[in-house]
Amino acid sequence: MPNYKSSFALAMSLMASSPVIAEVRGLYGSDCMQAQGLSAKKDLFFQNQSMENVQTVYADETCAMPVYDFSFVGNFSLDENGRSLDYLYSSIKLRALDARVAEAFNQVALCGYSDWTVNSSREVAGKDCGGQKIPEPGTAVYDLVHESEDQASIQLGRTSENLDGRSTEARPDELDTLIYTAK
Repeated sequence: MPNYKSSFALAMSLMASSPVIAEVRGLYGSDCMQAQGLSAKKDLFFQNQSMENVQTVYADETCAMPVYDFSFVGNFSLDENGRSLDYLYSSIKLRALDARVAEAFNQVALCGYSDWTVNSSREVAGKDCGGQKIPEPGTAVYDLVHESEDQASIQLGRTSENLDGRSTEARPDELDTLIYTAK
């Protein structure tokens, strides 16, 4: 059985560079990313002034066996240069996609819940989930965004310990290598 605690930590680390955009609309997705015997994909959906970022974690290295996902929803604004982007989380949900994961979540009362079921999302904003503090609703994030000239892909800012996007002064100052392609 995969180590779900380390896969949860993986998802939390992926959360660090969360998204937003202004003129771009629609669905964008990353390629499969491998780490520690697991894998993950990120999908970004932009509509009007809201965005949803879904991060799915897989129990294998090929993004074939989904085990759980996080959904981050919020509103965003883009500066007049179209490069700095600010957004607020209004909802963060976690969903078990596998019965073994739901059982493991229940055994440790992950995020304070002991009644996890497959494909049922739970609001986790502001909760302690296995030692990981999930951002509160209304948490602001300050990021970068870059759209390719052909509008086929976007990139977000690369976060670091000092440039984590938690304030305007801590906004990332360079782009992450992760590319989201229009779907």
